[in-house]
Amino acid sequence: MASLNKLAIRGIRSFDDKQISVIEFFSPVTVIVGANGSGKTTIIECLKYATTGEQPPNTRSGGAFIHDPVLANEKEVKAQVKLRFNAANGTRMLAVRNLQVSRKKTGGLTMKTLENILSLADAPEGNKRATISTKCAEIDEEIPHLLGVSKSVLENVIFCHQEDSYWPLSEPSALKKKFDDIFEATRYTKALDALKSLRKERVSELKVEKERLQSLANEKGHADKLRGKISDLTKNITSKEFEFEKLGEELQRAIKANVLFYEQSSKFKETYLKYETLTRDIARLTNQVNQLKADLTILNEPVHELQQRLLTQNDRHDNMRKEQGVLERQRADAQEQIDLNQSTLDDLIEEGGRLQAEAKAHEKHIHDRENLIRELSVKYSLTEFGPRREIDRSAVIDFGNALSNVQEIRNKDVQSLQRENKAKQKEFDTTWSQLVQEETALRAERTMLRDDQTKLASSITTAERRLDGMQMDISQLPTLEDELGTKRSHLERLRAATLAAAYGSQISNIGRRLRELEEQRDRLFEEQKALAGQSEARASLTVKRQELDKLQKELQTHLKSSKEKYRQHVGREPEAASMEREVERASSDKDHEVNEAQDALDLAVRNAGEIQTLLKSREGELADRAKQLNDLEKKLSQAMGEEKKPIHQVIREHQEVITDLTRESASSEAQLEVFKHIVQKSKDKKTCITCNRGIDEHERTVIESYMDRQLQRNAQGERDDTDLKQYEAEVLRLQRLLPFEQNKDRLKNTEIPELKTQIEHLKKKLTPATEERDRKSQELEELKRQQRELGSLKITATNVSRVRTAISNLEHEVQLAESQVADGAASRPSDVIEQELRAVSDEWKKCDADRSKLNTERDRNANEQSITVDRVHKLENEVKELKSRQNESETLEKTIEESRKQIAMNKDKVKDLDLKLQAVEGPKQLHKRTKEEHDHEFNERIEAATASVLEISKSIDSMTGLRRSGAARRLEKQADERAHAQRELKEAQESLNVVTEKLATTRDQLASAGEERTTLRNNIRLHELQEEIKEKNEELTGIDIEGAAKAKRHFESQYDKDKQRENELSSQHSRMLGEIDIMKENLLSLERDLDDFKDVQVQYRNQLIKVKMSDMANNDLEKYAKALDQAIMRYHTLKMEEVNDTMKHLWNKTYQGTDIDAIKISADQEGTTTATGRRIYNYRVVMTKDHVEMDMRGRCSAGQKMLASIIIRLALSDSFGQNCGILALDEPTNALDVDNIDALAASLVDIINARKGNLSFQLIVITHDEQFLRKLGEAEVMEYYWRVSRDQKQKSVIERQRFG
Repeated sequence: MASLNKLAIRGIRSFDDKQISVIEFFSPVTVIVGANGSGKTTIIECLKYATTGEQPPNTRSGGAFIHDPVLANEKEVKAQVKLRFNAANGTRMLAVRNLQVSRKKTGGLTMKTLENILSLADAPEGNKRATISTKCAEIDEEIPHLLGVSKSVLENVIFCHQEDSYWPLSEPSALKKKFDDIFEATRYTKALDALKSLRKERVSELKVEKERLQSLANEKGHADKLRGKISDLTKNITSKEFEFEKLGEELQRAIKANVLFYEQSSKFKETYLKYETLTRDIARLTNQVNQLKADLTILNEPVHELQQRLLTQNDRHDNMRKEQGVLERQRADAQEQIDLNQSTLDDLIEEGGRLQAEAKAHEKHIHDRENLIRELSVKYSLTEFGPRREIDRSAVIDFGNALSNVQEIRNKDVQSLQRENKAKQKEFDTTWSQLVQEETALRAERTMLRDDQTKLASSITTAERRLDGMQMDISQLPTLEDELGTKRSHLERLRAATLAAAYGSQISNIGRRLRELEEQRDRLFEEQKALAGQSEARASLTVKRQELDKLQKELQTHLKSSKEKYRQHVGREPEAASMEREVERASSDKDHEVNEAQDALDLAVRNAGEIQTLLKSREGELADRAKQLNDLEKKLSQAMGEEKKPIHQVIREHQEVITDLTRESASSEAQLEVFKHIVQKSKDKKTCITCNRGIDEHERTVIESYMDRQLQRNAQGERDDTDLKQYEAEVLRLQRLLPFEQNKDRLKNTEIPELKTQIEHLKKKLTPATEERDRKSQELEELKRQQRELGSLKITATNVSRVRTAISNLEHEVQLAESQVADGAASRPSDVIEQELRAVSDEWKKCDADRSKLNTERDRNANEQSITVDRVHKLENEVKELKSRQNESETLEKTIEESRKQIAMNKDKVKDLDLKLQAVEGPKQLHKRTKEEHDHEFNERIEAATASVLEISKSIDSMTGLRRSGAARRLEKQADERAHAQRELKEAQESLNVVTEKLATTRDQLASAGEERTTLRNNIRLHELQEEIKEKNEELTGIDIEGAAKAKRHFESQYDKDKQRENELSSQHSRMLGEIDIMKENLLSLERDLDDFKDVQVQYRNQLIKVKMSDMANNDLEKYAKALDQAIMRYHTLKMEEVNDTMKHLWNKTYQGTDIDAIKISADQEGTTTATGRRIYNYRVVMTKDHVEMDMRGRCSAGQKMLASIIIRLALSDSFGQNCGILALDEPTNALDVDNIDALAASLVDIINARKGNLSFQLIVITHDEQFLRKLGEAEVMEYYWRVSRDQKQKSVIERQRFG
């Protein structure tokens, strides 16, 4: 739902044009209070202008809506209204409207609209895609759409101006216009008129299309007859082609038999060829055997033994290959180990040299440290570290502490200097900031003026460029006007020619003649058909009588088979005439029962499912809670160990122990400091500080011994400190566990018992719900079974109806056949009928060609008229656009002149600002030099002190950075590691030598084995060649040369006879092919005749579809028009009832008088107009007293008029503003007495309370009545309100105030 967020006003009426006034709208109510003339109504005017673009009444022409330039002492005043609102779809939008009013030289005012913007409020600045529109017309149309209401509702209901607040009681014509706009009646009635006009045009077009369909139907009948002849001839050709194919098959069999005989008898050639091939193969194999024997050591062993030896050699060769691979990998590993050991040995040698150098450097560092301590003790006056004291480890630590004290003193000096410098810097910064701020303000003003100049120059350039383009276009205006006159004259001539040609009457006459010829041709076709149909009529009559008897028996069978089911579900005996209707009714009733049972089952299933789901959810929650409780108990048990007390009690006990230990620790620390002080004084001054007397060496020893025992005793106090820290850590750990114990107690004592109780309750509810679900399911299954029986019965009833319809049709056909048989034969011969039919067809074709020619000429003329009309409209628009540009060019010239004047004024202001900037630059440079001198002085002092501190730090770091070196110990360890590395290196080299020797032996064995394998393979090949030669000789011996010669003689005697039979069949085949070609030529002749009716089937089908679809579309248009008309009436009636109910409720609750019982809006229907049949309503506001209705206009007081107007607007807002929860009431208490004011406040409070749950509901109340404000405030419907007043300059200001 749409709502308002903020409104910003600048330069509107009494609001200042130099600053923006902002008001935020609250939900559910925003109250604006102020004296008369303070500017309250201006807020409503700005809201109306921002949302609709409409200015207040009587302000558009004179610029009275904008702040007066005379009062502002300016030549022109720019105004702006900016509204941020939430659209109905939830998007935050921003609407900005800019205006300008200028003083004329004659003293009047000129107002114009500047740039308007509608954009997304939350989009990043500068994002062009966020801007929806900058055109006023588009914004005026888009904002009402975003708010979810029409523009008329915004103007007359939501943001109604105070001067128009009595519009519900205005004159009837004005009231009718406003209510028509609110109901948007014009929008729908125009659509209704368009539908009716479209249907009327389509009906006239449909008549023409039906005539075309009838013509195509006649052509289709003639084409069908030609196709029948073509079909018969095609059948004859098919029969001949079948015989031709059989003869061809016989011919092919003879050809194949001859080819096969030729191939079989010619095998003697293959025998001769095979004999020669075997002879060549034996010679080739013998040559290969001789070549192998020349270079081969022949082994006198069987082939299988040679093959076995070869397999053994192959396995041995593979094993030696594997062994060679293993030895090569071992050699690579040994070489890698040697390289690794050598690298380790090199690293150890290098590390040994480094450790020796490190040991020497350590000794030198110790000597340097002693020298450094001597030097620093002299430099910083630390006399206790003179040459006589030995520099051991404790002396180094003491010296470091002393040097740290010196460093701390120097650090304090540095900090003191830094604080002093910081105070001085703050003083300098304050002065500098003032100078820079002054200079920045001047520069910003100068930059703003220069930017304005740049913008003005750019706007002048743009305007001049546009002006040049416009001048070029405007120069074409006379030419376009002349062309427009010419086209209009041409259009009139075309229309006159079309009227004179009377295409419609000519086409209509030809159409009538075509219909007469088609009827004559149909009669001739029927007469011709009758000649051929007499012989078939009697046979057809006999067949139809048999079919009729069969269908009657089938009907009785269906009725008998469905008798029991029909009696069970319908309640009486089945009848063929009403069976389908009765079964349909019973099926519909049963479907309704099934739907009701299904709904009841769904409800029961849903109830049981909800209980089961809730039960599972609660059981899951119980399991989760139990798991959480178990986990918490385990965690607490592990954390607490054997301790069984609650954690909070253990924490309290530990805290008591911590308190005692803290008190004891503080006492021990004080005693320790006293003992240390006594021992130190006894050493330094040889005096006892307790009795202030001198002590000798023995007494000092006794005192120190006693004090040592006391210090040892205080060590127990240090152990107490350790216990204290342990107790504190334990308390911290227990405090972290405390939330876990609280969660455990909550789960155990509260949540788990509650869940168990809920689960028991749900289990009790689940049993009856499950039983109810099962019972409903059984009832539904029984009803579905009956529904299935009715479904099968429905099929039977459909069959009965179908058979009954078929019987009726057959009875009618039998009657027609009987009458046709009784009529006898035709009276004229067929050749006379055929000649007359050709003459009719030729005349029909000529008429049809004439009609097509007239249609073409009419379409061409209409097309030319349409093109001319389009050109006229286009020229009219261009002329109108050029005239608009001419006006715009005059406005641009004025804008350019004003911009140039503004640039000249800005140049003078820039010069003044440059002089002021030069005046500020002198003090700024002086201050800068003073600050630089001070910074230089203090930086030198701080750097000197800091350098001293850094020097001390470096001395401490260099003195404490030396640690005891372990170089000697690492040297001994390193010598052992080096000896070990040398031994490992020697062992690896020995292993490499062994592996290398084995690898050489293996390679020799592989070479020997390869030669033996080659010998074995060649011997095996020799045996195979000898065996193959033996087989070839045996095959050569088996060839029958004499049989081949005998086959040759048989072929020469039989082949000539078979070839002669083949030639005879080929001759017959050729003759039959000639007969088929002659028949095909006849077929082509018939097909050429059919070409005169080419595509007639497609044209007829397309035309039939077009006619049927047009007819259906016309019916649909009629249905749509009726439905829209009824919907408009229903919508109007419902809305009027809704508005009147709301008005009655609000009036009875608000009005305190007794003279009017109720008010309502009466919509009187005038009747229908003769042109469109639309209903017209007249509206009036009536009041009811004792069930008598009277017009309120002219019969009520000013207070009654105000109250009635407010209530009507509230009711209209409630009915027509569902998507926009905004309503503004301007001075609603005007002319009301105290009682009605109180009642109005109470009604508004009730409305606010009823809708305050809706965050988008906003009621805006503007009033000067403080009593009315107090009534609303006491009802606690608002916390803040806005007060509008005038400041000292008489400008309107808006302030937010808290009520009370």
